[in-house]
Amino acid sequence: MYQVILFDVDNTLLKTDEAVWATVQSVFGRMHIPVTKTQTRQLMGLSAVEVFKKLGSPDPAQTVVDYGQEFLHHQDLVREFTGIDALFAKLHTKRTKVGIVTSKTRYGWQSQVAKYPFAKDTDQVVVAEDTSKHKPNPEPLLAGMAKFPDIVKEQFLYVGDAQYDLQAAHAAGIDFGNAKWGAIPNADFKEAEYIFETPLEILELL
Repeated sequence: MYQVILFDVDNTLLKTDEAVWATVQSVFGRMHIPVTKTQTRQLMGLSAVEVFKKLGSPDPAQTVVDYGQEFLHHQDLVREFTGIDALFAKLHTKRTKVGIVTSKTRYGWQSQVAKYPFAKDTDQVVVAEDTSKHKPNPEPLLAGMAKFPDIVKEQFLYVGDAQYDLQAAHAAGIDFGNAKWGAIPNADFKEAEYIFETPLEILELL
């Protein structure tokens, strides 16, 4: 049914909410700008520039740089979700193509994500700098789909944890699966084609 599965990163492949919150607290604390954990978590899925703009940064582009450097001090709080490596390995053996479409910057991908085992089983990656618009706009997903030119859109599935992911997938004309294992509790994903309790449930579609 699906020939390509595209994945988000934050709170889909990696549990990053605690590391993100610790980093945001430090960066915005130095700017004396009050932020809340709930507010920060609800914005995850947008591009970093958009998140920091909404949180009140006077210079979102510089805050992206500061955030990237500060995040390295909190990487011990990041956890890979159970089953992700096994899922990617199985997808690889089944010859299902795998792509990642993330709002992380290229620096964020290289410094925070590329070291994980699942990265070697990833065929294509789209990061923030690859598009001028970002989720919930479909442009990042369309860029990811373009990396698999022989696959029709009906054969793509996007898996993510946020409403922004759902909106982007449907705007791009592809199906969406909610990564319930990392999503905000009680978030409304009734428009999702699938709700996955665990990563390995995705294999049941193949």
